[in-house]
Amino acid sequence: MAVSTHTADIYTFFRKKPLSFDGIVFSGEHSKNPQKENGTPPIYHINVGNRSLELLEQKTGGMEAVVTGGFEGHSQSKALLRTKNSLASARTNHRFSRGWTFVYLSSEYKWSVSAMSSKWTLTDVNKKVVVAFFKRSSLKLMQIGTLSIYHDSDTGMPIDPEFIALIVFTCKMVHYTNEVYEMAAVS
Repeated sequence: MAVSTHTADIYTFFRKKPLSFDGIVFSGEHSKNPQKENGTPPIYHINVGNRSLELLEQKTGGMEAVVTGGFEGHSQSKALLRTKNSLASARTNHRFSRGWTFVYLSSEYKWSVSAMSSKWTLTDVNKKVVVAFFKRSSLKLMQIGTLSIYHDSDTGMPIDPEFIALIVFTCKMVHYTNEVYEMAAVS
């Protein structure tokens, strides 16, 4: 699998509260929550409900939903995702998978999750190129991890903001699925 040689935009995920599924996302790489450290506001808020997720972005008039989605089916193995301009469908990679695959603008993208690694990859299935990777934090209570999204593999330009929001959103879906699996394994 080829990895893009272009630069990447980095996003750091934190929990809103200890042990919460809800998250906040900051631009750049941070070891501590920049909102608490120096008042830097997050660029995204992610709310996780029983069967739904919502990605909100801070706008001048307040918070605005950028991506919304709901888990479907008894096993919550499918989801329909809505952005401002499009719909995307998502499904788990297979029955007991912790990864997700989604289709956006007729391209298929797959989150691969290894139980043996804290690094997950998002691959453009059609082009066979890694689009993003997520490095999960394991020893930090509030930090979830760091997401790196590569610029377009053909042009080297940053990808469109709607697709970035969808990648951030599906990354949180994968994180949520993994946490639910881990909690079930402990109980």
